[in-house]
Amino acid sequence: KVVSFLLILLYSVFNTFHLNAQDCVIPEEYIGNTGVNMTLMLTSDFTSALPIADENAYIVVINELGEVYGSTNLGSSCEGDDCMDENGQAAIALWGDETFTPDVVDGFMAYDNFYLQLVDGSTVYNVTPTLAGINQFVPNGLLVATGLTDIIPLCSLGCEDEIACNYDESATEDDDSCIYVNGICDSCSG
Repeated sequence: KVVSFLLILLYSVFNTFHLNAQDCVIPEEYIGNTGVNMTLMLTSDFTSALPIADENAYIVVINELGEVYGSTNLGSSCEGDDCMDENGQAAIALWGDETFTPDVVDGFMAYDNFYLQLVDGSTVYNVTPTLAGINQFVPNGLLVATGLTDIIPLCSLGCEDEIACNYDESATEDDDSCIYVNGICDSCSG
């Protein structure tokens, strides 16, 4: 019993560290279809509480290892079915592991926990929605995000050099994008 408890504790610590790691990895939008899914409805109360500034912002659904198994675009530049509608509502298909490739896991397993991340330009946020149910993948299920419980900036790529023309005080990791005029920036104009 003690060994089981210690293993569960170590697993929890690892997953908490992984979801809050300081390496700034911008998750890509999900492309695919496994044939098994669950729908997560994002209400306008949820989406309006998000700090969306980038016209190409999107939200991803990840597992405990950070693998993306669903996404939807929330930015103003989005056109088509995988976008937020004019009422501020959107839906995400959370993709489940399909049974035709038993040796490859390519989606959520039944009752896996899932997590949301908002990608807003070069900033990634961990997002905790208020759900009308439990944040577990249920094949063919429907879950509604009725509001926003918490949003935590995870990381932001940008120029961290204060003397650069494009210094970004919110950057948590330098992306080698710094621009200088003659080695410093005291006369940058655009």
